[in-house]
Amino acid sequence: MQTVKVRSLAGAADGDVKWIGVDEIHMFTTDDIAVLGVAVRRGIKVVVAGIDLDHRGLLFEPVRALFELAPERVIYRRAVCDVCRSLDATHTQVLEHGKPMIRELAPSTALPDDGTYSYEARCRRCVVLP
Repeated sequence: MQTVKVRSLAGAADGDVKWIGVDEIHMFTTDDIAVLGVAVRRGIKVVVAGIDLDHRGLLFEPVRALFELAPERVIYRRAVCDVCRSLDATHTQVLEHGKPMIRELAPSTALPDDGTYSYEARCRRCVVLP
């Protein structure tokens, strides 16, 4: 299957498209979710992956918009916890230099992609919250 790295989903439903797959859905915008809404209404199969809750345990805005888009059609699966390997990871653990970051950030704050920060999926038992 052909893959393309994009910063926006604009135009993703154009042409003879049967499937759209998106990874890191939480990194997109609510405008991008609207594009997926057009795709769903056109009968295009849409599969997305990403994290749902930020480091504070709140839904990312694009994820909230995705749930609102077609709640009857959303099949929701949890990630695997990177610590205990349970199948119910609910949080994203931000690691700063490999250790859990416990300072709180403003909502939907993007961290620089400079290698300082990494992320792990964690269950409620393994997450370290601010």
